[in-house]
Amino acid sequence: MAPAKELLIMAFPTRGNLVDATDFVNSFKEVKIHKSAVLARAQDDEVTVYDDDISPVEGAVTGGTLGGIMGGLGIAGLGALLLPGIGPLIAVGIGVAAGGMIGGGLGAGAAKAMDFGINDQLLNKIAHHLAENEVAVVLEIEGEPEALKTISAAMERDYAATTVNPNAI
Repeated sequence: MAPAKELLIMAFPTRGNLVDATDFVNSFKEVKIHKSAVLARAQDDEVTVYDDDISPVEGAVTGGTLGGIMGGLGIAGLGALLLPGIGPLIAVGIGVAAGGMIGGGLGAGAAKAMDFGINDQLLNKIAHHLAENEVAVVLEIEGEPEALKTISAAMERDYAATTVNPNAI
């Protein structure tokens, strides 16, 4: 039978159950985890989402840093040629500022356009559905259908997990 891909969403009463269940899933060599996220809801209703996605802010910081460095280095040589004396310093300042702004904008846009992780709206919807002090894991997994059924059943039976249906929230 061909491998199947599914989105497994499980809520756990404790973090310890989540850790044990994650170790259990990782023990299946024939199952591959493509994407993952951990969600938690604290006593004060604060919701935390840990996923493997790049946010627009992270993209802007990375792009701005790289753009500033590249702009500063590139313009410094030109400033030394065109404006002897203090020219390279002025050129570096302008190059860093321009490169940082351009790189920051491009980095933020690229991170927003390329969603590498699980849908952020879905993750927030699930996180706000969790009970107080409850944690959840969202896994995009691929494997033999029988192995995926075994994992789901064992999580509910052995780790006190409940399956979360995002369409029912």
